[in-house]
Amino acid sequence: MPTAAPTPLRRLLRWTGRTVLVLLLLTAIIAGLLTVPAVQTRVAGRLAAWATEELGAEVRIGAIAFRPFSELELRGVYIGDLHGDTLIAVDLLRVDGLQLSTGRRHVQARTLHLRNARFALGIAPGDTTSNLTQLVDKLAGADTTAGADWTVRCGVVDIGALHFTFHRADSLPIPFGVDFAHVDVRGDRIRGHQFRAAGDSIGIHLEELALSEHSGFRLDQLLGAAQVSPRGITIDHMRLRTPHSAISGRLRFTTPDWAAYSDFTSAVNMRLALDSSLVDFRDIAFFAPGLEGIELPIHISGRVRGPVSEMKGRDLDIRFGERSHFRGHAELTGLPDFANTFMLVDVDELRTMYTDLA
Repeated sequence: MPTAAPTPLRRLLRWTGRTVLVLLLLTAIIAGLLTVPAVQTRVAGRLAAWATEELGAEVRIGAIAFRPFSELELRGVYIGDLHGDTLIAVDLLRVDGLQLSTGRRHVQARTLHLRNARFALGIAPGDTTSNLTQLVDKLAGADTTAGADWTVRCGVVDIGALHFTFHRADSLPIPFGVDFAHVDVRGDRIRGHQFRAAGDSIGIHLEELALSEHSGFRLDQLLGAAQVSPRGITIDHMRLRTPHSAISGRLRFTTPDWAAYSDFTSAVNMRLALDSSLVDFRDIAFFAPGLEGIELPIHISGRVRGPVSEMKGRDLDIRFGERSHFRGHAELTGLPDFANTFMLVDVDELRTMYTDLA
């Protein structure tokens, strides 16, 4: 008997199967080609050239490797600013589980790894905004679609060997302390989870952070759920350790903008809920230079609020020296100028000895 002609449905299924097979083969071939160093270099060069033209700033990518639905790896990444200076340089950037939605303005990744990362932010003479802000504004200007800020989420962030600087050209360096107009920070390891960046706000649950600043300030450990923006810094479930201090509790700094940190003692409003902590004035002095030279470790718990110059403490339990102990409430106006500081104290318990006050 003659063979029946294929029905339209059978023909459609056959074509669909062949099309899917061809697409899978093409994907496999492309993925295989991207493992070839020569192809990686060529793709990286084309991508960098496109980015340079779009941004108006030099972009270089040494090599790129891509595994579909899995991992994107970039090596030798360089992004310049609009003045021709270095903005970002990274030896290795690897993203696992990358998902991008332009319609929702959303980027999500399972993990982000950075190695030997350099971020050089600054405000050049005559400029009012940083080199990063200028580049982002230029990129935003090229985006003709209106909408909310982009949101970036990442399950795990792992950064090894970080060097971050910020320099404001029209500001003279201060002789002592952390200078927020001239910051130079090096971090050995930064690791956290639940990273989220939206607009000018960044949040992360820190698992490991250790860094040093060129002023001499050193942070050996910082853990907690952190939220950072120009409007302030919040760290819940905080554990902070330096060579001289060990602090646990909750910290909140409230500021009108980043510039407020240049006048830390008066412009940064603090709210601290301290568990049993050790605080040494040698660490505080890096942020309140008027305390330079004072070596005074104190054990403290309680609640503290206000700027350093108008500090109020409630339910305080403070111990220092050999036998000194204070329990109660206190208000101090005029710090860090101890000689002219006005104190209002509500004492529940007080004991001391003259050698602790000498």
